[in-house]
Amino acid sequence: MPRQRNSFVPRSPSLRARETNIPHAIAGLDGRSATSRRYRDLIDALETSFGGNVDDQTMVLIQRAAGRLMAAEQIRSRILRDDPVDISELTKLENLADRAMRALGIKLTRKPASDLREYLDSKARAA
Repeated sequence: MPRQRNSFVPRSPSLRARETNIPHAIAGLDGRSATSRRYRDLIDALETSFGGNVDDQTMVLIQRAAGRLMAAEQIRSRILRDDPVDISELTKLENLADRAMRALGIKLTRKPASDLREYLDSKARAA
């Protein structure tokens, strides 16, 4: 007869998977490459936007968003190097990244452009 569990008792961190305890860790990667560092930076930035302490479900969404953003960045860098790129691949990744950000409740909006006079005035005040 299976044992009934009436209350949830959190497991010790030592009993959880490495990927759960270190959310930017990917199995088989040591995390020292530029791509791994960028992935970690994106996860940290997205996690910070939630106040730094997120649950496992939100972390999964953050990891997805970070991976898709990073993949789109890599394709954009290939375009800048004049490497042949399938633009539809970039478009799909950008749309996936957009959806991942919306799933997190993050809406990417542009700041309204100021006119030249306002820009120059703000720079003069800052100096």
